[in-house]
This record gives sequence, structure tokens and C-alpha cells, in this order.
Amino acid sequence: MTTLETVTKYGTESSGKKYLIRYLKGEKVTLKQAVLGKCCDCMGYYADGRNDCEIPECPLYPHMPYRKNKVKQERTEKQVEAGRRLAKFSPTARKTQHEKT
Repeated sequence: MTTLETVTKYGTESSGKKYLIRYLKGEKVTLKQAVLGKCCDCMGYYADGRNDCEIPECPLYPHMPYRKNKVKQERTEKQVEAGRRLAKFSPTARKTQHEKT
């Protein structure tokens, strides 16, 4: 049985299931759809119900659709500083900086 057949047969209805099926059929999915599809895949296609995976160490956990505690994670000062440094290289930042001179 292929993965596509397994997902279709055993997976419960969820947004992740439809995006995983789209991906397995070779269709394009957005980044958010890919994350939801991967959560569905990792959780055994939600065959036992749509539950929180309870794996906060997973880098995709903040986007897990059935997460119990949906509190927005605050960025650390290190992450904020890295974002500032990267913003200097964006085309919009260069254009704005150029207009100032």
C-alpha cells in the first residue's frame, strides 16, 4: 500500500490530511500547507484523533494546528537582533537607505 493510499484510508479529516495528499499527488503546496501536512504525517495521519503532539522541541510545534497552548512565542533578544541585521540586506531596506542620502 502506498503512502497516499494509507493516508486516504486511515487518516481522519483534517487540514493537514488534505495538504499531505496534495503534496503526495505532486501538487504544489504553500509553506503553511506543507507544515500542516508534515504535522499530519508525523502524527500518524491523526488516525487516533486530532491531538496535540506535545513535542515543544519540534521546530514546527508553534504551527501545530491542534496545539493545546496556543500562546504566541516571544522572540528572544538574539532573534530580534538577527532580524535587524538581516533587514539591512533586504531590497526595501536598501532602497529606503538610498533615498535618505
